[in-house]
Amino acid sequence: MLGVLDTPQTAGTSGVAPQLTTAMPGGVLDVGGWVLFDRLPADRVEVYVGDLPVRPARRALPHPGVMGRFANTPAAVAAGFHAGVVVPRSAAGQVLDVRVRAFSELGDTWHSPAVRVSVTEHPPFDEHPLVTGGRLRAARPRTDDDERLRVCVFTHSLQLGGGELYLDELLRRLLKNHDLDVTVVSPETGPLAAGLVDMGVEVHVTRPYAVHPAHYEGAVSELQALLNDIQPDVVLANTLGVFPAVDAALRQGREVAWAIHESFEIEDFIYLNWGSRGLHDEVEERMRAALAGAHTIFEAGPTLDLYRGQIPDLKGRHIHYGIDVGVIEHYQRTHDRAELRRAAGIDEDETIVLCMGVFQERKAQLALVLAFSAVASLFPKARLVLVGEHPTAYAAVVREAVRLLDLEDRIEIVPIQPDVYSWYAKADVLVNASDVESLPRSILEAKAFGLPTLATDVFGLPEIISDGVNGWLCRGHSGNALVAGLHRALSTPPDVIEAMRGNCRAEAASFDGAGYADAYHRLLTLLARTQGLLIATPGAA
Repeated sequence: MLGVLDTPQTAGTSGVAPQLTTAMPGGVLDVGGWVLFDRLPADRVEVYVGDLPVRPARRALPHPGVMGRFANTPAAVAAGFHAGVVVPRSAAGQVLDVRVRAFSELGDTWHSPAVRVSVTEHPPFDEHPLVTGGRLRAARPRTDDDERLRVCVFTHSLQLGGGELYLDELLRRLLKNHDLDVTVVSPETGPLAAGLVDMGVEVHVTRPYAVHPAHYEGAVSELQALLNDIQPDVVLANTLGVFPAVDAALRQGREVAWAIHESFEIEDFIYLNWGSRGLHDEVEERMRAALAGAHTIFEAGPTLDLYRGQIPDLKGRHIHYGIDVGVIEHYQRTHDRAELRRAAGIDEDETIVLCMGVFQERKAQLALVLAFSAVASLFPKARLVLVGEHPTAYAAVVREAVRLLDLEDRIEIVPIQPDVYSWYAKADVLVNASDVESLPRSILEAKAFGLPTLATDVFGLPEIISDGVNGWLCRGHSGNALVAGLHRALSTPPDVIEAMRGNCRAEAASFDGAGYADAYHRLLTLLARTQGLLIATPGAA
């Protein structure tokens, strides 16, 4: 067995680190490397940092240099592992031992050399103090006599990602059933923008939400000016990264409903988005104050619990996400599954295993390719279809792995596309191999199409997948578990699959978007009345 532990650090290059001592401020400790057991990646990897809880590492990742060393080992393309371990700043002055333990498919173990990490004080932003004195603006109340509920929505993007589609579905439902005046503010346009405009939504594309201490307060005052121009009765925010807009609204005394999808510890989220220095201390405090001040909404109970543990004064609630089940039912009535499969060149006895999601490390498409390669010879009529490719280094490695494993005739890679219903209609089983997931839209859509789902048991997934009833659950962060899960799904008898399909369709009705849209409308109306800005809302619940 061979293994390498890279020097744990928060930024910069990495290298082999036997018995090395390094230093880092409190924050997120980046631990990564690669390991191969008899030319196979590790089944699972665990990271130990001092007395902190054991952290499972993300496995089956590309790692620089490994392929050059093992050119004749196709699976080496996925030999890497990585974990971000949150180290509290209170640990300053301590020296922590960092070790990695990796397990092979057969249970053999590899223990990394120890790395000693000296935790230092978090470096101050002396060169970039928080610039104060911005022209912060008080809220301007509405002066018109339009009695419609006016909502200003802040989101991060209008692309075709999960968080964006969540908002798009919500606004479609709200505008269909209620007479609202909606403005969407986003720093990035995308395919969803045109549909929003068609619904009568005003779309305002702005600059990225500034977090640098030299610009933060000025950007907040500019967002407040925009809010005063829109004059909303209530603000709706979508995703954690829009916190500067939430801060701007709250500091005007406006009420904010904030949908948060990210199942990350806050320090981890900050590191992933803004690097090793993270956020200026005072900007981070604004973020935490925004989380405490807004009415936060989570689509998965475990994600709500995660944030409650980090924000003591959190005003959080759990509202299940929903989809338009009626649209999917109409699609199935008007499209013949057998004809769709014939047109796509799918044999009648072929089993289509579908993975639906934007290609990224946390979605684990590379791990799924490796797991499928382990069972492909046992199920010659199975084909894996990965929908969600886009031009990134990770997506390129996934495609390269398919080539190296000589599975190009068994694994199909499909780019991101707006029309995904045909793939659900043609598929037999959905797979979600993610190691971080709240409540993915793909599983809800699969239910409505009658597709049983194989999913990892992370965060909100056990809330919607009942093992053996509407799908199968497998352990997260484990190659063996994913292989075993694929084997279970592909060897399930047809009559059991048919019963699962019926269970999925029956359960889909409980995830119809009308329920969560109505819950949002009640909340938005209540907040607007509490704020005292709303004159009247005809028909409000």
